[in-house]
Amino acid sequence: MKKVLFIDRDGTLIKEPEDEQIDAFEKLVFVEGVFRNLAFIRKNLDFEFVMVSNQDGLGTESFPEDTFWPVHNFILQTLKGEGIEFDNILIDRHFPADNHPCRKPGTGMLTEYIDNPEYDLAGSYVIGDRETDAQLAENLGCKALILGKEGMDWEKIAELLFAGERVAKMVRTTKETDITVRLNLDGTGKCDIKTGLGFFDHMLEQIGRHGMMDLYVRCNGDLDVDEHHTIEDTGIVLGECIAKALGDIISAGVKISLVDINKSGYSFEPDVENQQILFGMKALNSVGKPVIDQIIAGRPYKNIADFMQRCPLNKSAMISLIKSGAFDNLENCWGDKDIRVSTMVYYLLKNSDLKQKLTLQNFNGLIQKDLVPPIMEFQKRVYNFNKYLKAYQKVGKYYTFNEECEKFYSEFFDKDNLEVINGIVCILQTKWDKIYQNEMDKARD
Repeated sequence: MKKVLFIDRDGTLIKEPEDEQIDAFEKLVFVEGVFRNLAFIRKNLDFEFVMVSNQDGLGTESFPEDTFWPVHNFILQTLKGEGIEFDNILIDRHFPADNHPCRKPGTGMLTEYIDNPEYDLAGSYVIGDRETDAQLAENLGCKALILGKEGMDWEKIAELLFAGERVAKMVRTTKETDITVRLNLDGTGKCDIKTGLGFFDHMLEQIGRHGMMDLYVRCNGDLDVDEHHTIEDTGIVLGECIAKALGDIISAGVKISLVDINKSGYSFEPDVENQQILFGMKALNSVGKPVIDQIIAGRPYKNIADFMQRCPLNKSAMISLIKSGAFDNLENCWGDKDIRVSTMVYYLLKNSDLKQKLTLQNFNGLIQKDLVPPIMEFQKRVYNFNKYLKAYQKVGKYYTFNEECEKFYSEFFDKDNLEVINGIVCILQTKWDKIYQNEMDKARD
């Protein structure tokens, strides 16, 4: 069955002036993003294109045809030059007061698509900018994509048509809870959450707001008994809802890729060649629109050194981009080494003041990063032993020893320093501190 995009003209393909009539070339301005995205849809997706437009009073004194057709034909020729052609063009000339069935949101012009087994209206869309376009979609039994509503633009329209709408609804009822979750992964961060737990509502809102997901949650739980059923079951349903929303595009073989410094834009974008959706840079910390504009303006980049030279960014933005994998697809200068780790090391070496001397204050960090050389393995053990004594075994002016502590100490140090008090083996803090300092002096050197 054939699917259709019923596309409005004024306000959707071209910007609509205040008088709502495009009757002169100086009024003509195309909507941002329409060429690239509509051409992408025409080339790669299996939709028929049908223009559906109300042109109030066309052919009357208030709107003569000789002022309409030159501009209209220029619009069509310009779109055709970008690979965008319409299979059908339907224009209604009636005034709103006429209440004519052919005028949107009426379906009088679209009878050939209604109750026609050749067309899948449920899988078709109306693309417009007004409530009447949404009403037309409802009257036809198809879906609506309304520009300007909840952040909808041509970038998002192309993404939704390519990957499908990532929406889901889940309902789960048990003896303890009754939960409904609705989710739109391509939303604007709009949240409506009521679980009966104020702080939990607040935390769930952060997921939706910062993840740019529309999230609706209702939970009626046994709060008179305990809170954990409400929290646990809501988490289960939310997780299932996210999995369901992603399920359709995953089953279709469409991947969500990492950020690509040479391809990604502000938001999610389709990459048909590689059957994937490119992650948008706006989701990254410290990477706002000015930074993204600067990155796009300097493309393409050969490698990380080329990027750093031609697109200097602040440290927070650079680290965020490197951690996101944005440079993973650039020229690999590191051989078999992990490209992301190597890129981060290269950036830090070029942009950080290197320490000329390490102190014991740095020792814990070296241990955590597994950077202590083998020759200092014993000092590493002594450092951890000292850390354990101070955290768990300090009693007054003594460090007490359990069986493991006594075993380690006795293997390497003088047992004559130990005392037994009330059956507990211990050592004066001053004695141990001196032993510790002497041993760690070897690491300082």
